[in-house]
Amino acid sequence: LDENYIENIMGLPVGDLIKFYFEDGSTVSIRPSGTESKCKFYIEIVSEDERVANELPEKYYRALLEKENLLDLL
Repeated sequence: LDENYIENIMGLPVGDLIKFYFEDGSTVSIRPSGTESKCKFYIEIVSEDERVANELPEKYYRALLEKENLLDLL
């Protein structure tokens, strides 16, 4: 791997970060907040269709929460 990639993913310091890759090239990164007791989600969408691109963040976010049985936290 490129050293810059290892040192810096999405402009975030390497450490507590989980990144999910989807078949369409979209990603969801999750990391703990540095100042609060919560997790932050960073969603990058890949789509040529603007309508689809606007719908996918919520879809992927909910899919991850559902997969981990966390929907009750919403």
